[in-house]
Amino acid sequence: MKIDRLLSIIMLMIHREKVTAAELASYFEVSVRTIQRDIDDLTIAGIPIYSEVGKNGGYQLMEGYKMTENFISKNEMGTMISLLKGVSSTIDDQSIKTFFEKLCAMDGSINRESLENKKHEKIIFDIEPWGNNDELKNSIGVINAAIDKSLLIGFAYYDGNYNKSDRVVESYSLMYKNNSWYYYGYCLERKDYRLFKISRMFDLEIKDTHFEIRDSEELQEINRYMSRPSTEIKLKFSNEIKGRLIDYFKPGDIVEAEDGFIYLSCNFPIDEWVYSFILGYGHHVEVLEPQSVREEIIGRIKKISCNYNI
Repeated sequence: MKIDRLLSIIMLMIHREKVTAAELASYFEVSVRTIQRDIDDLTIAGIPIYSEVGKNGGYQLMEGYKMTENFISKNEMGTMISLLKGVSSTIDDQSIKTFFEKLCAMDGSINRESLENKKHEKIIFDIEPWGNNDELKNSIGVINAAIDKSLLIGFAYYDGNYNKSDRVVESYSLMYKNNSWYYYGYCLERKDYRLFKISRMFDLEIKDTHFEIRDSEELQEINRYMSRPSTEIKLKFSNEIKGRLIDYFKPGDIVEAEDGFIYLSCNFPIDEWVYSFILGYGHHVEVLEPQSVREEIIGRIKKISCNYNI
């Protein structure tokens, strides 16, 4: 998007002080003419950019320029602070703490007290789990430190079947998805990239061994986990739990059919969460399609009934 490119051009000039049109064109993979038009747009918007011609020429910002509220308003800053506070409640990262100070440096009239001592927050971003989360925080802290220093981590891992395995992993990424924290890295035992659920990791230990970051294309494997293919699941619900369906379906879709039931479709990757999601509705739901999911639910119900000698 053009607005993203314009903002990025400003940030590049702040960090590099001077940059040429050719460098910007190469960086954003656009033509030099497009960059020249972008510079014109920024100048019209009041950003003090001037250019120098010649061998050492290029675009640069006027000395002493700061991004003021005309660029980022107090409301926008307040939203950013809420996001940072939410993340910092779980991740104790110095870069997060100092990022706020850098934001304030953009405009001397914006300070921590004026933003934090408000009667209420417009947006509250809280990713802390319910209950005691000290162990989770400690684990994330260890992983975060290992990622920053490119160090190996050793830990015990329990899979979905309670099988324990000892792992040593190159640390690459932390990921928060579907209300859970995950750790992504290259497992030396499996000789492949793996995604670990942090709540299943125990006895974490940072090793004194540095590793070289692997090929960037291979690291993109994490996208495989973040965008797994979804399957359409057709479900039949009892009208009695209409109120619970609003968490996952639009009100306009929750319509009672002539037979008194509610027929809905959802798209999710087929995994353990999906089965837990369906079983959570108890006898108020029936899987219609696909047949493989229906059979899996039937098998699990039979196992449940055995626990009660039914």
